[in-house]
Amino acid sequence: MKMNISKRGGIYIEDRHKIKKVRLDDRDYPKAIGAMIGVCADAIIIDPEKKIFFLPRRVVKPMKGYWSIGGRRFPGDSAAASVAKNFMRETGVKAPRGRFRLISTIEVIWKDRKESPVNIGKHDIIQFFAIKLDKKELAHASANLCKTEYAAGSLEAFDRKKMVSKQLHPALIDIYDKVFPRGR
Repeated sequence: MKMNISKRGGIYIEDRHKIKKVRLDDRDYPKAIGAMIGVCADAIIIDPEKKIFFLPRRVVKPMKGYWSIGGRRFPGDSAAASVAKNFMRETGVKAPRGRFRLISTIEVIWKDRKESPVNIGKHDIIQFFAIKLDKKELAHASANLCKTEYAAGSLEAFDRKKMVSKQLHPALIDIYDKVFPRGR
């Protein structure tokens, strides 16, 4: 029997199978969150010359001190497609997938979440991508941050020292160290 495997957007697909996207109701969604690990695609805006991250202040749980731009991946979407969609939705900046560079994957277990019931927690695998924006795009992103996720106009420049002093999530500091290794 011959295997029929294709590859699209970095995903191996058997027999051109398409995943049917399903929306879970409010009763089933908490069960799914407790039974599976969520996968997210997040972006961090960087200035490689100045060794700066531009991070938006989140206003929703569970992300205390966790200020990246992004969200869930959906079945059938590649990581690159997901991060580009999430970035557009959350900043209004439409950037092609090729501008996002995968920099790290982390796992986080949150004690709570923004959706009801908030106290059941969740486990996420987060794929982080870096993107460099020009000044016009950066201003547009800051002015158009998703109001339900971030404080308005809160896109702020951070170096490592400022991230530590503002007590940002340790995962973001680890990612900073991967993007800008110390001593270089």
